[in-house]
Amino acid sequence: MDTQEEIIVKYADIGLVVSRLGTYAFLFGTSMPKPKIIKKEKDKTDIVVEGDVKFHTTILMSPAIAKTFFKNLQSQIEEYEKKFGEIKTEEEGEE
Repeated sequence: MDTQEEIIVKYADIGLVVSRLGTYAFLFGTSMPKPKIIKKEKDKTDIVVEGDVKFHTTILMSPAIAKTFFKNLQSQIEEYEKKFGEIKTEEEGEE
C-alpha cells in the first residue's frame, strides 16, 4: 500500500491546543470570518471567533511527541523567516 494515497490535506485557518494529563489535543478547523485575537494582559491573549467554526481534524499526541513536534515546528519557522522575512501574526498587526 502506498502511504501517499493515505494522506489527506486540509486547510485550517484556526488551530487550538488542549492539554490533559498525558495527552495534547490539536484541533484544526476553518472559520468565516477570521478569528480575532484580543490582548488581555501583558502576555495573555484570548481568541474570539465571530461566525461559525468548523473543526475538521483532531490530532492527539503524547507530551513527548508534542514537545518534539513543537521543536521541529519552531525550527521550520526560524528557517522560513531567514529566507522570507518575519512572519507577522494578527496580534502583531497582520490582517
